Amino acid sequence: RKPGVDVLTAQAVDDHSDEYDSRATQWFVVSDIGLSTYTGQDGLNVFARSLGSAKPITGAELTLLARNNEILGTATTDAEGRAVFNPGLTRGEGGMVPAVLMAKQGDNDFVFLDMGRAGFDLSDRGVTGRPAPGALDVYAWTERGIYRVGEDVHVAALARDGAAKAVENLPLTFIFT
Repeated sequence: RKPGVDVLTAQAVDDHSDEYDSRATQWFVVSDIGLSTYTGQDGLNVFARSLGSAKPITGAELTLLARNNEILGTATTDAEGRAVFNPGLTRGEGGMVPAVLMAKQGDNDFVFLDMGRAGFDLSDRGVTGRPAPGALDVYAWTERGIYRVGEDVHVAALARDGAAKAVENLPLTFIFT
């Protein structure tokens, strides 16, 4: 069998129409490649694993396609089954929005992932976390929660960069309203 996308159609026995509108249709792919994607500050992280053994797939050729069918980027998975696409590739607009991630392993296996569909939503399971911080993440606090007019407010802050390393000697301005 050649790798690719297949279609299964079904129609009623007494339906002799050549029109596909009246047929139940399902597109499917038979593959051993399982893809997982995660978007972060470092870009689109893709992990490829064998569905049969759960082992990472080394050397899978990945192609990220835009809505207008233009190739946004290509990558090859490493020994851990991981590849990363530049973060700028996921910020396209209009026809340049990522639409499909394709994975190919040799000449015998192929799979694709629809990038336009919402990811698996875990928010109802209490694992939403917080939004990813920008290039600088600042946490500030006071020694107590309420102050009277005219009292001194003592503030402390912790600033970290994108690698979670402390940023020293950073001039900060606090505006209290």
